[in-house]
Amino acid sequence: MKKFLDFLPHLAACMAAALIVITILNGFNPLMAWLTSRISRIFIFLFCAVVLVSSITAIVRNSRR
Repeated sequence: MKKFLDFLPHLAACMAAALIVITILNGFNPLMAWLTSRISRIFIFLFCAVVLVSSITAIVRNSRR
């Protein structure tokens, strides 16, 4: 279980980075319609930023143990 809990912040950081890339790419090419509404894009981007900061904090804390 400890290995899974140590891996989880890394997984969350990778997923958040992928969602940020999708959000940026949707801005450059809106015809692909990955995201439909401007408000949903803003919330997804903010969510990813928060998860990324949280994951980096957890990774740093785990490495100090």
